[in-house]
Amino acid sequence: MKQVVTRFAFVLASVLAPVCVMHAQHNFIQMNENYSPTDWMERIPDWQPVYSITIPGSHDTATAEAWYGWKDNGGDLIAGNATLGSPRLHSIAQATSLSEQMAQGVRAFDFRPGYHSEGALAWKKEWITCDHGSHQTKKRFEDALTEMCDFLKVHHQEFFIIHLYPSDATDKLGNMLKDLMNDSRFSEYIIDFRPDLLAHDVRGKIIFLVRNQMQNKVERGGWMPEWTERPEFNDDGTPKRLYTINSYDTSLGSAKMLCQDWSDNSNETDQANKAKEQLVSKVFDYSRTLWSPNDTETREPVWILNLISGYALTTEIAGNSISKTDGYALNAQMLNQHVIDYIDNMYSDPATRNSGSTPESNYDYQPLGIVWADYVGVDYQEPVESAHKNDYETKGPALVDALIRHNISLPAGMTNIGAINVDDAETPAVYYNLQGIEMGSVRSKLAPGIYIERRGAKAEKVVL
Repeated sequence: MKQVVTRFAFVLASVLAPVCVMHAQHNFIQMNENYSPTDWMERIPDWQPVYSITIPGSHDTATAEAWYGWKDNGGDLIAGNATLGSPRLHSIAQATSLSEQMAQGVRAFDFRPGYHSEGALAWKKEWITCDHGSHQTKKRFEDALTEMCDFLKVHHQEFFIIHLYPSDATDKLGNMLKDLMNDSRFSEYIIDFRPDLLAHDVRGKIIFLVRNQMQNKVERGGWMPEWTERPEFNDDGTPKRLYTINSYDTSLGSAKMLCQDWSDNSNETDQANKAKEQLVSKVFDYSRTLWSPNDTETREPVWILNLISGYALTTEIAGNSISKTDGYALNAQMLNQHVIDYIDNMYSDPATRNSGSTPESNYDYQPLGIVWADYVGVDYQEPVESAHKNDYETKGPALVDALIRHNISLPAGMTNIGAINVDDAETPAVYYNLQGIEMGSVRSKLAPGIYIERRGAKAEKVVL
């Protein structure tokens, strides 16, 4: 069997950065400079809207960590009086740790906090771990926050977006999460959600997007009152319904949002994964229409949350249909390659071309949103059940690279503000809209609205 990419490889990558991540089999428009996986967001223009950045993410981020109750023989994990199945067989969706994923360039994570305790009275201990359903990892949420903040201290141009899906909606869990987010070690890194956030606003920060059941308990970031697994689309490719992300600070408003998080538990793997591919593509197709660096007017932000992760292999335990680890790997084998191919095909799609005089200037960047995937850190994953004979070709690193490179293949001249090089602080002001389009230098001639005022090396948002 082919060997799984070792964890050491990504730690080494962060030490030796910048590195060149090349995939000759894909027709990506290459930049003249190589990008560093640990600092790739420094290539994103300060005034590009966050919702328009293509961001690679990992689903069930912490499931490569150790588990409580994991029997060496792969036997059942007993929790309370319920037989829930072994985490080795049912709950693993990653093969690399959080720190390795950060070093690789992954910038969106998926945590499922769960409350746990032992002892009583004065001897009672309480903690939050990053779980997968009822399976408890040994990765404490506090440690995950520490790792992310420590990373941002060094790589201050980067930022993280966290899909937070707590395992329950109890006040105890909500209060503990709130206490951690308000802890002085972490609070300065956590930013309130706002629909029109720019890269400049979020560098060195963490944005939490919290699922509906904790909407009144966390109070940091943004919360999503509704969630859909399988969005429906009109004949023209637009979604039949958009959902919302609300800021916990009500004065900051809310944004429209489209999410996709579907898994088919029919065990009809080919049919199920083809249906998943179609959904993922439809979300991409819609996302591509939402923003362009050539926009002359500000568009209403729509945030795209596309979970290409999923499973089509299940088993019945105690009357419940439970996912399989091999199902996540099989999904990664199909969907990760599907997204790589989708991006590769974009570069020859007439819809992405314009009249530029060079190959680079011909490309009109179109955002793909935030993409959460399984097995982002390995090229191959060994099956955990003997019934599956061959390694799954997950191509996680190629997927992450394709998503990152999709951003940095955008020519600097097309990002306007990103291409400006001004050192004189006394230079007269120039005004840009929130899309990064220059609007002029005479303030009195601008229509009322919100602008970016750039004066030499200093830039700030102003209301006219």
